[in-house]
Amino acid sequence: MATMNLSTFHYHQTPLFPTSKLIRSFKTNPSTTKLIFISHGTTTTTTTTGVLQRRNHRNHFQTPPRVATEEATTLGEEEEEEGEEVSDSGSSDVPFSWRDHWYPVSLIEDLDRDRPTPFQLLGRDIVLWFDSAASKWVAFDDRCPHRLAPLSEGRIDEDGWLQCSYHGWSFDGDGACRRIPQAALDGPEARAMKSPRACVARLPTLVSQGLLFVWPDENGWEKALASSPPMLPDEFNDPSFSTVTIQRDLFYGYDTLMENVSDPSHIEFAHHKVTMPGPAWWQLVPRWYEHWTSNKVYDGDMIVLQGQEKIFLSKSMEDSTDINQQYTKITFTPTQADRFVLAFRNWLRKHGNSQPEWFGSLTQQPLPSTVLSKYQMLERYEQHTLKCSSCKRAYNSFQTLQKVLICATVVLCVATGIPSETLFRVLIGVAAITSAGMAYALHELQKNFVFIDYVHAEID
Repeated sequence: MATMNLSTFHYHQTPLFPTSKLIRSFKTNPSTTKLIFISHGTTTTTTTTGVLQRRNHRNHFQTPPRVATEEATTLGEEEEEEGEEVSDSGSSDVPFSWRDHWYPVSLIEDLDRDRPTPFQLLGRDIVLWFDSAASKWVAFDDRCPHRLAPLSEGRIDEDGWLQCSYHGWSFDGDGACRRIPQAALDGPEARAMKSPRACVARLPTLVSQGLLFVWPDENGWEKALASSPPMLPDEFNDPSFSTVTIQRDLFYGYDTLMENVSDPSHIEFAHHKVTMPGPAWWQLVPRWYEHWTSNKVYDGDMIVLQGQEKIFLSKSMEDSTDINQQYTKITFTPTQADRFVLAFRNWLRKHGNSQPEWFGSLTQQPLPSTVLSKYQMLERYEQHTLKCSSCKRAYNSFQTLQKVLICATVVLCVATGIPSETLFRVLIGVAAITSAGMAYALHELQKNFVFIDYVHAEID
């Protein structure tokens, strides 16, 4: 029997911050949809990459988790009680180097070329911005060498350089300081711009298949140039396929996310009836409308995974044990459907040190999922809408149109009493009611961009 082949995965654990997910899907008809999950983090979180490919690039995943074939036996109760790991025979004991890989940080179509974007990768704060002089995306350390202000709070100046909003220091795409407004025109102050201490650390970046990738180590340029990022399937470059792209912050740990996306057996239960109704009579569907359905998928998992993480946190705090090592003791996973999850946990413990190589020190705090309310977990505006060019534009358009309709309703209501003819009064009254109804409908539709409660028991 053929085994499942997982070709490229970058794993890490984020005990502090929310995880984000990039999803690209392609389809030939409404009943056939394939998904590629590229989970990552934005703003205050770290990054994970998971890409399914047709070819095996061993240089990207030194120790791929082994997945059982259909003929493999299930875990026995004795193995469960002892917490034995899934067989990992054949894989080397070489530890996974977290910093020596490309990580996708954003969809290019959702990045704003006119302003810097903050991001956090492996605990390192970076800023993404577009260097118009070189026509490329750049990643810097998110701190000005002057007084350590965040460059992500700056702006792109008139010369196309990244300017710090604190004292106006400007930096070009190579990280060199190009302007110090407070410096004298000559003497030591004028020469300060040429000092290495005035430069910003620049990280390797590249764009591939609509994704911006960042190499998290500024000293890894040689390795980065010799490496290629993971590639999406060939269908993404096939014009006969349509493509849907989306990214959203998810307030639970990346390891929990990896369990979720590598477990297809949960789909018919966690995402019950979250599906397209059938072939549409129109072919062009706005990207923001596709995202409404995608966000329902995330919401279906969110509360379930929140409860799971609370229990995991409680267990880990009881005896300070590694969840990855004690996973089969804490959970009961007797079926073939759980083999991939067990393989991932085993790989993370054995080869990934159970967590990434963080930059700097990271104070242990509870995961957001253990302290946030249901509304905060399911809130879409901060998690997605503000970061999505399509949804942000549609949301603003809906708000503008709603205001226009409200004004029209008021004007029509006032105008109802002007005509002396009854017919005209009726027509104006109907128009006022229609305008008010449309304004209310837009109000309800806008909830898809902000918050919609999700209760599994009420999905029918």
